[in-house]
Amino acid sequence: ERVIGQCIERRVRGAVVPTAVAGTGVDRDALVDRARRFGMRIIGPASMGIATGRVKGDPGPAATTEQVAVVEVAESSESSESSESSVGVQAALVPVELPAGNVAISLQSGSLGASLLQLASQMSMGISWFVSLGDKSDVSGNDLLQFWEDDERTSVIAIYTESFGNPRKFARIARRVSRRRPIVAVRTGAAALGTAAAALYQQAGLIEGPTVRAMLDTARVLSCQPVPAGPRVAILSNSRSPGVLAAAALQDVGLEVVPAPLQLDWRSDVDDYGPAVRAAVADPSIDVVLVMFAPPIMSARVPAQAIDAAAVGSSKPVVAVVLGRQDGPVCDGSAVPSFSFPEPAAAVLGHLVQYRRWLDTEAEATVADLDGVDPVAATAVIDAAIQAGHHAASIPDVEAVLRAYGVQVAGAELTDATDLDQVVGVAERVGYPVSLKAARRRAGRSAEAG
Repeated sequence: ERVIGQCIERRVRGAVVPTAVAGTGVDRDALVDRARRFGMRIIGPASMGIATGRVKGDPGPAATTEQVAVVEVAESSESSESSESSVGVQAALVPVELPAGNVAISLQSGSLGASLLQLASQMSMGISWFVSLGDKSDVSGNDLLQFWEDDERTSVIAIYTESFGNPRKFARIARRVSRRRPIVAVRTGAAALGTAAAALYQQAGLIEGPTVRAMLDTARVLSCQPVPAGPRVAILSNSRSPGVLAAAALQDVGLEVVPAPLQLDWRSDVDDYGPAVRAAVADPSIDVVLVMFAPPIMSARVPAQAIDAAAVGSSKPVVAVVLGRQDGPVCDGSAVPSFSFPEPAAAVLGHLVQYRRWLDTEAEATVADLDGVDPVAATAVIDAAIQAGHHAASIPDVEAVLRAYGVQVAGAELTDATDLDQVVGVAERVGYPVSLKAARRRAGRSAEAG
């Protein structure tokens, strides 16, 4: 509390709190309330820090006007350190040298941050912002989305989420941002429970990946390649087996493999790649070009420069696969992303085409506000059932909850009728057509009974 007080006196506008406050006796909520009253926002606690990518020698965005303090909070701490660096925002616990780029990354986990940044560096992935949110006691993922929505340095957003603060607000903001900037996401922990979160991501237009690596792969392709117009992919490969592997992987993600106008084969050399890529880019029946190279011998010359030159100015995504080489740009300074195997490349292209479908069919659709929704009535029904000791909802309870949320349902009635006339009487009260379901049965017995 003393350190935050010192920041307030110095008119610091933002504080990054790396230390976890659990068990320290620090009242986190009171800390945040006090900071906000004086116009200061807090990232953390338990944040690994924040950083911006920059070109070597480029001063980047200075932090002199609105200072950022990195605050270590502990019971015995009385010190604070404020940064007035002229070399951009570098307020992270690990040494950060991020190349400048257009991908903004946020995550909750502090321990994952160093590994994620190391992986991004290995792939020469340019970063505009890196933010470790930690406990999200104040600044949240929703805040970052709104900031990056108008950040000219950022064109792709990657987020790693373990929990939702306000899912409805998140969906509304993410849907708006996704129209302008693709959001690539990985969710785990509480954010991965149930099917509701998946539906929320889909409606908001988020591109969801299964792993952090897949998230970074998708983000780096989107950072330098256009979104494809359709699902038709041409494969250019000097080796049959990798081409077959790529075709199967593309079909698995719902894409269509189409023939390239100029085919490559085992006899193709470096000089054949440029014309083949240019012909595929110019073909109106092709939406994506996947160009592959399998070195026939270890010392074989890679056609990286030819691929890069042929892809310059393309309105279609051109993605390379160079077997046996590290993931990254196909050559230094190239906008063509390269993969070491075709399956991850195919998975990314599948994500890009799904995003295109969302942009074309759902992005501009109006999300209507529901009228006549009565959550109080629904809550009362559920509370009464719980207090009565019910372990499953009754038919009247289900109907009442659905109707409270504006969902019209067909009538239903539970009966102990034992003969046909009684069943017919119930059916007439409910109204035809009717569906009959046995309340006490073993699996399959209804079908056996006709």
